[in-house]
Parts: sequence; C-alpha cells; structure tokens
Amino acid sequence: MLAFFGAATLSAALASFQRVAWREWRMVILEPLLFYALARAMRLARAGWEGVLQAFLLGGIGAAGVGLMQGITGVGLITGEAGARCMRGPFGSPNNLALYLGRVFPFLLALTLAGSSRRERFLAGLGLLIVGIAGIGTCSEGAAFLGIPAALITMGGLWLRDRWGRLPRRARWGLGILALSAAVGLGGLLGPRLGEVLARRASTPGSTVFFRLRLWASTIDLLREHPLFGVGPDNFLYWYRSRYIRPDAWQEPNLSHPHNIFLDFWARTGLLGLIAGLAWQVLFWRRIARPGASRDPWRWGAAGAMADALAHGMVDNGFFLVDLAIAFMILFLTGMRENGSPDRWAARGGSRALDQM
Repeated sequence: MLAFFGAATLSAALASFQRVAWREWRMVILEPLLFYALARAMRLARAGWEGVLQAFLLGGIGAAGVGLMQGITGVGLITGEAGARCMRGPFGSPNNLALYLGRVFPFLLALTLAGSSRRERFLAGLGLLIVGIAGIGTCSEGAAFLGIPAALITMGGLWLRDRWGRLPRRARWGLGILALSAAVGLGGLLGPRLGEVLARRASTPGSTVFFRLRLWASTIDLLREHPLFGVGPDNFLYWYRSRYIRPDAWQEPNLSHPHNIFLDFWARTGLLGLIAGLAWQVLFWRRIARPGASRDPWRWGAAGAMADALAHGMVDNGFFLVDLAIAFMILFLTGMRENGSPDRWAARGGSRALDQM
C-alpha cells in the first residue's frame, strides 16, 4: 500500500495538469487508502466487518433499484449501440453501473447459496434478483461476456476444489470428462463464430472493438514516451486527445482512461504503481488459493468479485473511480482475512508486507 501511495504521489507531482491530478489523487488514491488503514486499525471482529459488507451490498442493491425504476418509468435511460435503452442507475453511464454491480453480484450469489441462515439466503436471493435484472438492463457486453463468466468460473472452481477430495473417484472422473467435453464443445461451437464477430467489429469503423484497439495502441505509444511515471492521475484525457489519438478514432476524443486495468495503473501511477497493483493481486490470489475459501460465503464472494473486476477491467475501468477504489479495498480486505476480521491475516508478518505494497 505504501509503495502504491508513493508511486501515485510522485506521478501526481510530476503531472502536467496539476489541479485534476491532485483532485483524483485525493479522491481515488488517498481516501481509499485511508479507508484501508482505518479498517485495519479498528480491528473489527467478524460481526463488525460483516456489517461493513452488508452496507456495501445494500448500496449495490439500491443502485440496482434506481436502475430498475429508470427502466419502469423510461426516465434517465441512455441510448446505447443499436438503439438499445440502457439503465445507468445513479451513475453517469450504464457501464459504471455494470462495473459496480459486478462487485456486488458474486457476494449475493455466495450468500444465496451458502448463507448461514434461511433468512439470510432468502434476502440475498432477493437482492441477487434485483441486481441481476439491473445488470442485464445496463446492456454491458463487458459484464455479460467477461466479468460475470469470470466470477462464476472462479467461484465454481473454488467450490469444486474444496470438495474434490471428498468426491468418489467415479464422480471425479465424471466431472472431469464433463468439464473437458463442455470446454471442447463450446470452443468448437462458439470459438470460430466469436472470432469472426470480433474480426468483423475490429475492422468496422465506429464499433466499440474498433475504438478499443486504437485506444490501446495509443496508450502504448503514450507509455513508450512516459514509461517510468506515466502521465499522472486523471491526466490521460488531455494527453490522449491532444497528442496520441489515432486519426481514424477521431469520433471519440474524450476518453479519460485506457479501458484496460493494467494500462490504466501504468498510465496514472507509473511503473511502480503497476507493480504494486500486480503485487496486490498476487497476495490476494495466493490467500484465496488456500483450501477452504468457498466455505466462507464472504471470502467466496470476494474471490468472484475480484475475478469480475479483473476480467471486466480488461476492457473498461478497473480501479480509478471513487466507488471502484473503495470496493477494491473491501474485496482485498475480505479476501485476505483469516477469520472474518481485517486484522487477521493469512501469514505471520503478512501485515507489514501488505502495507508496503
């Protein structure tokens, strides 16, 4: 955490557009890190931390509820590609709502399946229904084809891993053959079609894939010239539209981030910030990889939510929004805890190592 804070601070100090750099530094870097520090310092017991998580989920259900009201009344909807009317909830765009709900959906799914009481499972299932319908209403392809599938695969894999040894040998062979057959079948059916669709959209001016590919190429050009410190927090927009935008992408000049979580870390906080972000992921998944994660619905949900954040973040924002940064800290703290409290870490001495990342 300290390395990331230092990298972001240095990049902000060197940024060309200081006012916006320090504003984002305060809102998206400093305040989420203060939240992390307070959560560690308060040493909440399991019940206390579950209260924080429940408030987080209620916020997501509330945002989904706003989106559903927009869908019912027709007020506040955004017209997307092909004329679709998409929900945006309290956010500025449907994608923002989809990104936030992607952090909430896996928790609600885990509680619906493995909650500690019938009442908890029922309430979580009701929330899951609201969030699921609103998620569909966002028209987000990133959520539908990347985020949610990644969450489901991760959660399913953890569940199976934690119960694999207790299954009879025949059941293990059967599941293995079924999984292999499904992978081969889906790959054979969907692979060529998906490749054809992506190739066509990538070569079609005006399509989302077309603009994403040119945006990533422009971001790589930017990073070649600013490899160590990036361009600073919230400075990407000004550099992109004035220097790096490709001529055939002129229709979308006002893009404030690279739409890729790793390129975004590098462009905003420099190489050290990217390394710190990668270190967070290594620490998180090393902890989640230990047996038993799926037996705690909160840690199980955190794993699914982090998988969603990474997968959806490959084509959209992954961290650098106020709500997403706080959500990341909640996911990280929940996944790393040992017995329900953020002060109980996976390994002795882990606290010091984490704080330095």
